[in-house]
Amino acid sequence: MYIKLATPLIGEFPRYASVKLPDNSAVVARNLRLSNGLINPLNGYVQGATLALTGHSISSIHLWRVGNDSYWLRFADVVNVVHSPIADDSYRRIYWTGDSRLDGAPKYSYTPAVYTGGSEYPINYYKLGIPAPTSAPIASLTSGGDNPNDEARVYVYTYVGKLGEESAPSPASTFLIVAHDGSTVTVSGLIVDSAASTGREIEYIRLYRSAVGSNGVADFYFVAQIAIASTTYADSKTTDQLAEALPSATWDEPRSDMQGLGLTGYGVAYGFSGKNICFSQPYLPYAWPRDYELTTDDPIVAIGAYDNYFIVGTTGRPSMITGVDPTYFSQQELSLIEACVSARSMVSMGHSAIYASPNGLVMASGGTAILITENIITQSEWLLLNPSSIHAYENRGMYLFFWKVDSNNKGGMLFDPRHPEEGFISLSRWFVAGHRDILTDTLWLVDENKVLYSFDDDPVNLLSATYKSKVFSLPKPAQFLAGRVLSQSNADATATLKVYADGVLRYTKTLTGNSAFRLPQSTGPARTWQVELTSKDPVREICIAENMRELQN
Repeated sequence: MYIKLATPLIGEFPRYASVKLPDNSAVVARNLRLSNGLINPLNGYVQGATLALTGHSISSIHLWRVGNDSYWLRFADVVNVVHSPIADDSYRRIYWTGDSRLDGAPKYSYTPAVYTGGSEYPINYYKLGIPAPTSAPIASLTSGGDNPNDEARVYVYTYVGKLGEESAPSPASTFLIVAHDGSTVTVSGLIVDSAASTGREIEYIRLYRSAVGSNGVADFYFVAQIAIASTTYADSKTTDQLAEALPSATWDEPRSDMQGLGLTGYGVAYGFSGKNICFSQPYLPYAWPRDYELTTDDPIVAIGAYDNYFIVGTTGRPSMITGVDPTYFSQQELSLIEACVSARSMVSMGHSAIYASPNGLVMASGGTAILITENIITQSEWLLLNPSSIHAYENRGMYLFFWKVDSNNKGGMLFDPRHPEEGFISLSRWFVAGHRDILTDTLWLVDENKVLYSFDDDPVNLLSATYKSKVFSLPKPAQFLAGRVLSQSNADATATLKVYADGVLRYTKTLTGNSAFRLPQSTGPARTWQVELTSKDPVREICIAENMRELQN
């Protein structure tokens, strides 16, 4: 009789009692990957910089590059950061939500403002979006023309930010009857509200007036752009000189409490506020038309985007949104009743999105969603991980998440959503936050001491992997007297094998090669057996047997 653990092995399945696990699964599968037919230790962590954030702990990090330079943004709050959807944006703009500074409003920054004046980035930042002027301009006829064809004319104006962001228009002026051409109208009352300018870089006012364009459409058309120091403008342009229609008639600044900022591959930024799902004008992350908003029955916790879909995790039933253009998005409520219990657990995986519910991990793919860990873990075991504490990241197709109950009870897990039948892989370290650098495909993690580490990144100094088998229950007591571990190399002094009999540790051996070895007779017969291997060398087989001959055969 013998017990043989040979690939393909699988990971942890907490839903099963240790004696009821499949023969090739583990009670503990830690710091390893089950690939290439081997138990492979994960690569080691590579230590990076220490991030200063005076007076605060770090809750979020983000790596931002400008040319050959890079800057670690660090936040005391849980923050979502996206980059400009314009590929050749010379300002390298970034946008984020969740930062409690500046009244908690959504924010943006750009080069060189991000890094100018300090080292705890971002240094300078501004409120995202510009509210519309609240006061109407005053239009008065200064001089009339010779053209007897009169027209009724009104004016509006908008605010323009330093980088070209434009607000919705002001209320319209009163109607003014002027000669069709050749008149001069003085427009005054072009003021910048203090509420709009606070926390923003408003530098210009754009003036528009009503007219019928060359296409026969009545609209507001651009007249002039003036510096905010000027409060009046003399308009003597003819109708033929008007060309650009007002683009921002339906634009709004983002809601002041908007959270969960993200960006699709089609240039649409998204976020949420309460039960409102918010979308930006494509490629204009500062313009958020209220007409684009959708609503849910329950408060929103997080939104994940993949392909042409959004999964909206709420405190109740999730919603699914389909489309690429916010003008034509369609929404449906899913039949799955799985709330999202942690905003930081929502991860867009490219082909899917995953979030933590009270019962396990939910994966949305295509137009549906399922509880993908149902066969791995039950609700009772899942709740022991305190799922509301989960923060997660995508790493080379894997869903990596960290959980915390208290300072003495915390950890991490790796899960492959493409192969849920492989179970969980546990990690021996816990981190407070992370960021995936897509350019180098590196997952950066930061610990409680604000030290950065790259995950699974050192192929020389491998982590110590532990694989503890299920409890094998035999039909009758047996005594195993021989063992063998086949590792990838011929010798590995860092490997240790432990053998348990009837729940008691009976034998520990430090391995120095692939040769078979004898177990002491003092272990005696036992009904249940279990083996545990700790190694920094890939292993392809673990076996214990009643005698050497049986082992060799």
